[in-house]
Amino acid sequence: MPGAISRFLSWMRTRGATFGVSVLFFHTIIAWRRRATSAHRVPRPWRTLRGAGHLGDNGGVPSADDSYLALYRARYVQRLPGRLEELVGPREGVVVLPLHVAWSGLREFRLDRPRLRMGLYRIVLAEGLRDDLCVYLNHELLVAQWPVLRTLISRTVREVWEAAFPELRDASSG
Repeated sequence: MPGAISRFLSWMRTRGATFGVSVLFFHTIIAWRRRATSAHRVPRPWRTLRGAGHLGDNGGVPSADDSYLALYRARYVQRLPGRLEELVGPREGVVVLPLHVAWSGLREFRLDRPRLRMGLYRIVLAEGLRDDLCVYLNHELLVAQWPVLRTLISRTVREVWEAAFPELRDASSG
């Protein structure tokens, strides 16, 4: 690092900068780099949960990651309908999602196109509220495309839905 400092200071002097300004500028750069690199060392839930995925995977000792995962799961559990039959969304036609569900990207989906239908279901499962699930998802289509759809959604969403509705788990295994 001392070599880098002297190279930087000589570079600043050749451009007519004063010593005080160059040191101030250099310390600002160093502080910024330390913040940027230390952010990579800060444990973040989505990085530490990569291999775990389940509560209590750290030998039964509760951690911040477990509480984060529990809150994340609770977010999806509270949105679940009571029964799959409550999902009475359309089976055909065009569906336009509201902005609170599809806040970025495509909002209009043709249900006769399997890839678009899969995208619609993926977005609604991840971002939709309970009412959105019931309005935009159809239980027959959900069960029919679950074996592929389950690979496109997050592990937490998949586990919450399969725990609540065993017919989805059966559809993916059969």
